[in-house]
Amino acid sequence: MCIIMLKKILIIFGGSLITVSLAVSLVFSMFLYQVIYEPEQIGILKWLASKMPQTNEALSGTINDSHFAIYITEPFRLIACVIAITFCLSIFVGIFRIIVAVGIDLIKLGTSFDTAEKFDNKF
Repeated sequence: MCIIMLKKILIIFGGSLITVSLAVSLVFSMFLYQVIYEPEQIGILKWLASKMPQTNEALSGTINDSHFAIYITEPFRLIACVIAITFCLSIFVGIFRIIVAVGIDLIKLGTSFDTAEKFDNKF
């Protein structure tokens, strides 16, 4: 009886992991769609745009009482944003892939107890 209950718990927990991971990835993909096609409707992007400097100056400072500044162009800024977005996407996809794999493994573990009845009969 205990093993049968464990099987059910493993299957339910694995299925819930897969369901939650797929739901979160669906919400995340809807967010990405809005970022690409309707960025003016997203509050966090408005906030980030207000905090970003509007100049092309990337780095500035002083060394031995002489001022220096490094400027970047618009294509370089776009390339840096694409690299950062790609890096963040790869992290999120890796996390979701691991969660789905764990859910599948739990379901496989819950369905692979073929000796559950033999074990329960001993107790």
